[in-house]
Amino acid sequence: MTYQARAVFYRQLGSMLKAGLPLVNALEHLKGSAGPGGRLFEALYGGVVSGVSLSETAASLASPSFSLFETASLRAGDASGNLPEVLNRLGDYFDFIHRARSRIINGLVYPAFLLHAAIIIPAVPLLFTKGFGAFLAATLPALAILYGLAAAVVFLARKSGPASAFSARFNRVVLAIPVVGSLARKLALLRFLQAFVCLYTAGIEVREAVELAARTMGNAAMEEEMLHSVVLLRNSATISEAFAENPFLPPVLRDMIRVGAVSGKMDETLTSVIGYLQEDVDNTTAKLVSLLPVIVYLLVAVYIGYVIISFYLGYLNQVMTEL
Repeated sequence: MTYQARAVFYRQLGSMLKAGLPLVNALEHLKGSAGPGGRLFEALYGGVVSGVSLSETAASLASPSFSLFETASLRAGDASGNLPEVLNRLGDYFDFIHRARSRIINGLVYPAFLLHAAIIIPAVPLLFTKGFGAFLAATLPALAILYGLAAAVVFLARKSGPASAFSARFNRVVLAIPVVGSLARKLALLRFLQAFVCLYTAGIEVREAVELAARTMGNAAMEEEMLHSVVLLRNSATISEAFAENPFLPPVLRDMIRVGAVSGKMDETLTSVIGYLQEDVDNTTAKLVSLLPVIVYLLVAVYIGYVIISFYLGYLNQVMTEL
């Protein structure tokens, strides 16, 4: 299922359970509804009907279907009797990821269109003067470079899995890039906080909640630091002590974690931090989306200038040869 489909599923199931509908009836309703995840809903329904809990059924399915974070949350929700709230928090988590990804992808559409137009439009006259072969010869090298760079970025981001040493080094490079690194850091922190609050409110012990939430960050370098905090928690450190030296946590977040630990209202404290960070991510995303077209315009101007200069140099060489 997509992130959006997961968000809808968890919210629908949580709302039906909160309204008093039995779990079997709620899953039966979702199983019969059209949309993505129909087979997955059928598997969940079949497991619950046979007497297996929702969390155990989810854990028995193939790993891409439900992550460790999801199954742990569902398990805690089953054990605590607070399953509707856990489901709604899972819905909030996946809705956040879906909206963040959509904003970034939508912001890249226009710059990508400009790059393609800059490569293709200057070569269009070649179609009429020298034929289709000359047009391809003028456009394919630039397009190959463009797609090659995009493929290289995707490959480097996924090489050897998210927890590999190479990925950690690559992520540290990304985090050092102005604006882009700031956005990546804030998104990873938000994913961690959303997951941690979901797990913590479900009743999962702090150390396990930190470890599982760290696995959801999508950034190997930051995950590495978070797992170091887990080691400190295992050695009887408090959560504020474990996070004290984490270089990726801003001071205000460390202060809020300390306040939440002292007051006993960790979930409420971090929920307010999540709201602030989400607004900050929206502003950073808007800044990046507005900056990308400017960068592309500059690249387009350089490319067009190169094409014009090359044309006139070729023309002058031809004239000089005839003379």
